[in-house]
Amino acid sequence: MAASTAAIIAGVIAAAVLAGTTSTGHARHPTLKERAGITAGLPKSLQRDPVGCVYLPIRVSSDGRFARAGVDFLNWQHNGWCGRYLMNGPDPILRKTGSRWKIIAYTSGSAPRTKCSLAIPRYLLVKSCRR
Repeated sequence: MAASTAAIIAGVIAAAVLAGTTSTGHARHPTLKERAGITAGLPKSLQRDPVGCVYLPIRVSSDGRFARAGVDFLNWQHNGWCGRYLMNGPDPILRKTGSRWKIIAYTSGSAPRTKCSLAIPRYLLVKSCRR
């Protein structure tokens, strides 16, 4: 009984190690420095939205060269002043060039597909790229 349990545990560990090493990349949360740089690369109108009304869920590619910034609206159901910041638009995709972040494309369910030549990782896109 103990031998079979040990074999199962060894198999699970081996599968976990292999799964981790064959990964092709994943999106991660940005560091504070990356978040500040990505936010600085967004349109000024979005940067001016109050923190209490808008939250920017940002995901960064595993190599740190690309990022996707979404827009989540907080307190939009209240009749207060946050309602003026509502919008329904695509998420910007940014690329790091030197020390700056620049918008290179937009992704959403309704936006046109981005060009594959931009080399944006698939896991940051809503739809696959176009050739």
